[in-house]
Amino acid sequence: MAWNQLAAELLKIPPVTRYATISAVVIAVPLFLHFYSPYIYTLDLPTLKHNYQFWRLYTSLWVPWRLDDPLSWLFQMVMLYRHLRPVEEKSYHRRLPDMLWQFFWSMAALMALCYPLKHDRFWTSLLGFIVYFSSRLSPNESVSLYGLITVNVQWFPYVLVAFNTASSPSIGCGTVAGLIVAQALFMLDYEEPELPTMEPKLRRHGMLRAPDMLTRLLVTPEVQRNSTVRKVYGTATAPAGRGLGDGERGANVPGSSSGYQWGKGHKLGEN
Repeated sequence: MAWNQLAAELLKIPPVTRYATISAVVIAVPLFLHFYSPYIYTLDLPTLKHNYQFWRLYTSLWVPWRLDDPLSWLFQMVMLYRHLRPVEEKSYHRRLPDMLWQFFWSMAALMALCYPLKHDRFWTSLLGFIVYFSSRLSPNESVSLYGLITVNVQWFPYVLVAFNTASSPSIGCGTVAGLIVAQALFMLDYEEPELPTMEPKLRRHGMLRAPDMLTRLLVTPEVQRNSTVRKVYGTATAPAGRGLGDGERGANVPGSSSGYQWGKGHKLGEN
C-alpha cells in the first residue's frame, strides 16, 4: 500500500521533473553510500568512443560535484525541483516535445562548454541552467539559497554563482556555463520583455521548436488543432496552434504552425 501511495504521488509530478528527480536520486545516493565508483557515470570521451558507453552522456548530468557533502546535495535537489517544476507546468504547458527537444540541445551545449574545462560531471552546470531559465520566465518570485538568505529570483542565479565560486572556482565556472546556455535558449524561444519584471512572451516561430515527428510521437490524440470542449455556458474552441488551458503560451499540436516541420516541403517545380 505504501508503494502504491508513493507511485501515485510521483505520477502527480510532471514527467520531465519526475524523471529528472528520480535520475538524480538513483545515481547520487549509491555514490554517497560508496556502492559504486563515480567513474562509471562520469563523461570520458575515449571510453565513450571505444567502449560505446553512451549512458555516460546522461548519467554525467546527475553526478554530484562533491561526494563528501550529502547535505549540500539535498539542498540542491530541493532547488532543482522547486525551479524545474514551475517551468514545466507553466511555461511548457502542453509543450512537452518542445521542452524535451530544447533541453536535449541545451545539455549538449553545456557539455561542449564544460568538457574542455576538464569537467566530467555537469550537475552544477545543470542547476545553473535551470535556475537562470526559471528566473527569466518568472522574474517576480522570491527564493531561498540553502535556507540561509532570501532574494528575488532575478538575482538568485548570480548569488548561486558567487556561492559556488567561493566553494570552488571550477564549480563556479560550470555554473556560469549553465547561465550562458540558459540565456541562449531564452533568446531563441522568447521575446525580450520591455521591463525586467514582466514575464516574457513566447515567440511565434522559435528557432528550437520540436520537429513535427517528435510532436506526433509524444502528443496524445485528444490534443487536436482547433480542439473544442463543451462548457456549461456553451463551447470553447482553441485557436490553431494552441491547446485549451495553455495560458496563451502555445501548444504542441501535430501539424500545427507552432514549430518547424522537419522533413516536409514541396517538390521542385511545385507552387
